[in-house]
Amino acid sequence: MDELLENTIIIATIFIPWIQAVVNMIKPFVSDTRLYAPISVLVGIIMLLLIGVGFGQSLSEYLLAGFVAGLSASGLYDITKIGSDKFGTKL
Repeated sequence: MDELLENTIIIATIFIPWIQAVVNMIKPFVSDTRLYAPISVLVGIIMLLLIGVGFGQSLSEYLLAGFVAGLSASGLYDITKIGSDKFGTKL
């Protein structure tokens, strides 16, 4: 279980900037700012599920990583606190 969570955090952390970039490209086409967070989560899930399918990895792990990365990319979840608590370091 610890390995699953650790892999999920690592995968999510790597893809946060990519999700932010895609969402920033979508922002000019969305007038309601309340939709930015759900769009970010959806982009994260879709992006990481496609990568998981492409590399033949566990879809549940990549689904969770996409959800966490999307939340973190939108600013609703702070992944650095989890990393610092888990590994005992300050990020």
